[in-house]
Amino acid sequence: MLATLALLLAACGADNLGADDNAADDAASGGATSTTTSTTQPAAGAPNDSRVPEDATLEPETAQPVEREEPTDPEKTETAPPPDPTPEPADPPSQLDLAVADLASRQSVDTAEITVVSTEDVVWRDGSLGCPEPGTAYTQALVSNGYLIKLRVGTEVHEYHGAGDTPPFYCENPTEPYRGDPGDA
Repeated sequence: MLATLALLLAACGADNLGADDNAADDAASGGATSTTTSTTQPAAGAPNDSRVPEDATLEPETAQPVEREEPTDPEKTETAPPPDPTPEPADPPSQLDLAVADLASRQSVDTAEITVVSTEDVVWRDGSLGCPEPGTAYTQALVSNGYLIKLRVGTEVHEYHGAGDTPPFYCENPTEPYRGDPGDA
């Protein structure tokens, strides 16, 4: 134990322990149980001197038992449940919810007064999505991922059109979607 300590101190720069070379050998062979060492005194005011003082006594450490964990069988080990995940953000409102909210605002009614007449996937005849505005040019190709939402307030039916993931828009003067096979167009 002392031999190890002497080697560690030598490695740390405490190169003059004042003990003769045989002290480490005696300690390693069990000959000495304590050793008094002497050091050369540093100059007055020397900063951070890490040498062992003259009156220090090095005593062997008492061995401490080491607690070791027994290997566990993963099939028999109970694990704690994982921590609660961070709450997911609420799903964005659906296209139907957006249409109902918009119509309630336009008509100044509660959403409970709105009845869903129908929702369907459709093919629109062109880029106007079934709601052409005069003087506006649109692509002249079928839009196959369209949708149509019909809502009722009282006796009036209102249409909302859209395509893909785009939000629905109110269509005041709707045209009928394409009802044929898109491959025939």
